[in-house]
Amino acid sequence: MKTNDAGTSVLTFLLTCLLTGSACLGASPLQGTASAADSTAAALAESPKSAREAAVDTAEPRSACERYVAAVSGRAKLALLDDREVGALAAQAPPDLVMCGAVRSDSDALCERLLPVEHGPSGACQHMRSIFHELRSAGGRSFMFDDRDWEGCRVIPLFPALCDSLRKAMRSADPRDCAATDGAESICRAYIALDKSLCHAEGKLKLVEFLAKLVSTGIEESCRRTIENRAFLAQGLERLAESGPPLERELARAALGRPDACVPFAQSALTSCLQNVAAASSGAAPRNASQAVAGATKTLLVPIRKLPRPFVRAEPNPVPAISERGATLISWNTGD
Repeated sequence: MKTNDAGTSVLTFLLTCLLTGSACLGASPLQGTASAADSTAAALAESPKSAREAAVDTAEPRSACERYVAAVSGRAKLALLDDREVGALAAQAPPDLVMCGAVRSDSDALCERLLPVEHGPSGACQHMRSIFHELRSAGGRSFMFDDRDWEGCRVIPLFPALCDSLRKAMRSADPRDCAATDGAESICRAYIALDKSLCHAEGKLKLVEFLAKLVSTGIEESCRRTIENRAFLAQGLERLAESGPPLERELARAALGRPDACVPFAQSALTSCLQNVAAASSGAAPRNASQAVAGATKTLLVPIRKLPRPFVRAEPNPVPAISERGATLISWNTGD
């Protein structure tokens, strides 16, 4: 990242370095265990290529929807999305399912492929994947300053040593390591103790704090928000998987590799996919199931005389709280 003036550098530092909180409060109820559809999709995904092709040609359109959901939820290989019909269906996958699949596979590949807007849903997807990677691997307070935070911090020429020291302190959770963070010692201690009262800029960060408050939220306020947004993660994956907020509960289950992870999101996505395929194919009787799927993926317009009920929908809802501007897709139909 190149900066042309001190103000831009300061603001970039604020938004991408020390204090990039991210707390996504899901709204979907959690219920049930892995569905038969998920099991069928996973089995189909692992079958030989010739068998999979035959299944698409002779089975109901449901198989393409199942395959897309299996791939996006991390239950099957990402290569399934290279199939034209399956890939087109997956392009409409809801962000919460993509995020859950990314956490399950511990890879940003799904985020990058299906949520390509860096500072919108993709940024939130990659950030949450990184946070849950820290929760299941690094320990300490590393979830307070994950790899995405660290990478954003290090692109600022003045602060690579501070970024490295802060990440080391978060992983050790030892307040003594905060002394090496060069102006962020109090913030470092605040993160380790999860104590908002310790969020104070020191040393050269005082100037950064002053300039940042002129154009946006100050470092100290961002520190407090980060603690508010992430402190609950300190309870660990096992407890999050049982009693955390809805979205984080599913992500924790995905990080633990539990078979029931992502099921509410997968069921909702499968139902929506099947409805779209049925609507697209109801105008004329197709010669085979693969043609019905192909028609549905070319366009999801509702056939004449098959008008839907009015609706307004936002995906994701609520919008994830990330350091950059959030983004959500608003769609609606008036029914006429």
